[in-house]
Amino acid sequence: MIVDEIYMNIGQSIMNAIEEVNWTTAQLNIEIVGTGVVGYTGNYKIGTEKHDISIRKILGKSETGSGSCIR
Repeated sequence: MIVDEIYMNIGQSIMNAIEEVNWTTAQLNIEIVGTGVVGYTGNYKIGTEKHDISIRKILGKSETGSGSCIR
């Protein structure tokens, strides 16, 4: 997988996680320590109102915590 494909996959995953269609900006923060990811946070805006992004939806995890859509 090349870098462009990684960014496209992340962007598509963010779009899929946001259920509203009229959002204006989105931000995903990935915390990395050493060579591993240790945390994610994210938000999006509709107008001036900020909403949290469901990280479970970005990762493709069900309520049981299995699966992943970012490869």
